[in-house]
Parts: sequence; C-alpha cells; structure tokens
Amino acid sequence: MKFAESAFGTNSLEALRAKPAEELLAAAENLPTTNFWPDADEYFVPSDCLSIYVAGKQSHVPLLAGWNQDEGFFEATFSKDLPTAENYAARAQAKYGTNADAFLKAYSATNDAQAKRAAQDLVGDKFIAHGTWRWIEMHFKTGGSPVFRYEFDQTLPLPANARPGTQPTAPHSCEIEYVFRDLPAVQLPWRQEDRDVSELMSSYWVNFAKTGDPNGPGLPLWPAYNSKDGYQVMHLPGEFRCRLRRPPCPLRIPRPSGLRPVTVARCRTFDVYLRGSESRSGRMSGATLPHCRQLTILYFQSPFRSPRRLAGCAQSMR
Repeated sequence: MKFAESAFGTNSLEALRAKPAEELLAAAENLPTTNFWPDADEYFVPSDCLSIYVAGKQSHVPLLAGWNQDEGFFEATFSKDLPTAENYAARAQAKYGTNADAFLKAYSATNDAQAKRAAQDLVGDKFIAHGTWRWIEMHFKTGGSPVFRYEFDQTLPLPANARPGTQPTAPHSCEIEYVFRDLPAVQLPWRQEDRDVSELMSSYWVNFAKTGDPNGPGLPLWPAYNSKDGYQVMHLPGEFRCRLRRPPCPLRIPRPSGLRPVTVARCRTFDVYLRGSESRSGRMSGATLPHCRQLTILYFQSPFRSPRRLAGCAQSMR
C-alpha cells in the first residue's frame, strides 16, 4: 500500500483497480529500486517470509533448489578497473576494511585469473546463491520435508562468433533449457554432453514434480540434503556427482571424475565470515529468506518460457 499512497495518494484497492494498467506500470517504472519482495497481505502471504519460515508455517513440501556456477559477472566487482589480483585486493580493502582479511580468506586470489574467478563468485553469491542457500537451510530446519540441493556446473558451448579468449560459463537461468529438454530454443552449437545433461535433469525434475523425490530407475543417486550424509550437493556438469559439504568453507574445490562422494565444502558465503554467525554445523542461525515455492512449480509459472516447454514436461508427467 506504500506504493499506492506514494504514487496515487490512496490506499484503496477499489481505486487502484480502477486505474488503467498503463498508468500502474508507468508509476512502477518510476520507483527508485526494483522490489521483488512479496507483499504480506495477511491472506495469501499472512506475514513476512522470515517469520513464516522461523515458525515452520510454510508449506511442508519437498524442496529442490540450487544455483548455477556462474550467477554473476566479475566486471561488477572491478567496475572500470582492470581485473587484476592487485585491484581485487585493493577493492576488498576499501569495501570491507577491518574485515578484508576474512573476506580474502573466503574469496582468495593470488593471481589475475583467480581474482576474476573470486570476483565472479562473489557477485553470484550476493545476487542469488547466498539467499537460496539460506532459504534451503531454513526449510531444512523447519519444513519437515526432504530437501535436494544442486549446483549447475555445465558450461554452455561458445557460439562460433565468440571473441578470442572468451571463457565458457554456466550463467544465470541457463539451466532452464536443459531442464525442459529445449536446447534448440537457444542457437548454440550444442554437444552430445549437453543433450545428456538435459535428459538427466529433465528426468530428475519430472520425478520430483511427480513424487517429491528426483531419484528414479537408471539415474545416479541424488541423496537428500541432511546431516546424516554430510549435506551432500548434486553437481550437474558433464560428469554427474555428489559432494559432501562441511565447514569451513573454502572458495573452490578440485573436481574429481566419476560419481562418488568427496568430502569438500561448497558454501562460498562471505556473510558466514564477516558476521561471525556460523553455527557448529556451518549454517547460519538466522536468515532473510525469499518467498518461493518448489523450484519445479516456479519454472511452470514463468511467463518468459515458451508453451512447448510446459506442454512437453506436463506430457511426460502423465
């Protein structure tokens, strides 16, 4: 209602409903920042999301959630500076001050290539990975249902006109074409390994939508995310594998071949270090959580995806 009062001088739903859509959109475009937080209308969303999750009043349904390897761009960290280790350390010192050493331990870099990677990890963690991780942790704690966590590491094939020196990445939202077996929707020189990953992910997601468990006949085992198994995370690149997660949290981990559990840490969350609020198990005790439903349902509700994705997936669920 703050938006309605500031834009139109009213807190009446009746008055807002009488406004043309063009007028509402124009007012929204003039907001100083884009706000994706849900409105606590005391009906569909009865309270703020953190309070709902702390009280365990969210839907007690299985959760499949994760993020991509390259959710951010290192340029956002360096701005107009060259992406060098020297500039990276200088920016860390300027931004975090007395916490810079702790930050550089979590996001370490001793050469220019590592500085670009660490900066990219930082931006991706701040953008989506950290919030998703905290959501997963809270649902695991109070949701009373299985949680399945993943990281999508399959890098996209480079287009023929890619600039020399361009590195392949797994950017934000690129997993969607894989999940819905719709690689041809993006004009890239897809490889057999991409089609294999797509078939695997589609099978996992359809199983989860049908049963609340991504596992099924002929698929590599995806363990639930829990303390008994060391908080395993399914990494989904060309070679499928699970990894264990335990504190402390180093920045990067060598990638073994084959599908086998390896004891590693994969939580690159700088707040764990800078706020000093890491618990014994490596999870934060409090969190601000995005209000989301099961990841599969979010995909189905997306207005930006072609109808044949939904139809193809729905057909395979029957």
